[in-house]
Amino acid sequence: TFDTSSWDNSGSLQVTVTPEPSTALLLGLGLASLAVRREK
Repeated sequence: TFDTSSWDNSGSLQVTVTPEPSTALLLGLGLASLAVRREK
């Protein structure tokens, strides 16, 4: 989950995310497939 209350004064977002391993894996695979498609 993203906590939007953790914005600091410089405008950068401090994200503390602890996704489930399966969610992180699916996200990683999705990003990797997009990168591969873009290169072709």
